[in-house]
Amino acid sequence: MEVLLMGGVGTIGSVVCRELLETTDAEIVIGDNNFNKAKKFASSLKSKRVSAKFIDAGNKDEVVSFLKDIDLLANCTNIRDHHIPLDSAIEAGVNYLDITGSLHRKKLELNEKAKQAGITALLAIGASPGVTNVLTRHAANELDQVEEIQIDFIAYRPMSVSAGLLDTFLHQFLEEEKERCYYKDGRYIPVPPFSGERTIYLPEPLNAQKTYFMAHAETHMLSRSFKDVKFVATRGTWPPNLMEAARTFTEYHLFSNKPIQIKEISLTPREFLREHLLLNEKKYEEKIFGLFNYVEVVGVRDGKRMRKINIVTHPEEWKSESVQKVTGINAAVGAAMLLRGEIIVKGVFTPENAIEPSLFIDRIKKRGLKVIEKNEYQL
Repeated sequence: MEVLLMGGVGTIGSVVCRELLETTDAEIVIGDNNFNKAKKFASSLKSKRVSAKFIDAGNKDEVVSFLKDIDLLANCTNIRDHHIPLDSAIEAGVNYLDITGSLHRKKLELNEKAKQAGITALLAIGASPGVTNVLTRHAANELDQVEEIQIDFIAYRPMSVSAGLLDTFLHQFLEEEKERCYYKDGRYIPVPPFSGERTIYLPEPLNAQKTYFMAHAETHMLSRSFKDVKFVATRGTWPPNLMEAARTFTEYHLFSNKPIQIKEISLTPREFLREHLLLNEKKYEEKIFGLFNYVEVVGVRDGKRMRKINIVTHPEEWKSESVQKVTGINAAVGAAMLLRGEIIVKGVFTPENAIEPSLFIDRIKKRGLKVIEKNEYQL
């Protein structure tokens, strides 16, 4: 088995690489446009099963030509504006996965092409979306009818762990963002930043957390996968000091993508804010560090309304590595399932429609993640 791991030297891709090295027998080719960095990282792993290759993820011909001897293309890049890696995998007849919900609806339009090519393309198998989708299916499998789905993520980390994770933070508060919405009775209803506040309760030391509507792909994914569902929403939060900063940035329109002219230079407030934060973010001093997911599904079983809650946590000792490990472990488990032939459907799928939940949950637990399940009957 051979895997082309694009973005394998990144914050999350490097975790996926180490996980695959430990849990599979696959040969891993780290494909990156920074060949020196990829070569150095591959060398640091001290394994004959890992090598490096210069690959431009935006060059379809180059990607396709390299895929002829590959079994899986694992795309861990921060490419958000095209689906060339997926197009390449379909043309080459190679299984595919990625870790971002970006453009998932466009990618799903390639389902028939992927099916004809005889491949499985697994989209957005990270944390949120990713394990949240799998846990939703896990809960739904134990209900006769699904009525409501609510997803929450709690990201206790600095804004700029990496450029990609900073982009994730900035994107959520973009004023013009139409994907920030909730689904109700067949309609997607756009909302402004900091709307839809609710309080969820997690294990110590997190306890009560206020979350807000976010522009996450689960809202669209899950409303399409569960046809009878009446309400779907995805909310999230960061540490209180970052949320306070985000409120201030919002008030002064610093997340805006509308260009402003400064003498001869035209740039957007968001572009300035991004570069400034990458260079000057205040030291992160929170005692809690991590990424936590909360999945709540309400439905009916045996004629009674039931609320099923699944919470994903991780060991405290992961500390500053927790965000990338939570995401990377989920992606690596999905990749290993594809390599072992444990995902048999052909076409393009989001996680809830391709992965057997119990097997996936068992695997992520073995890699250190914790899954807490709660059932509550309602009158």
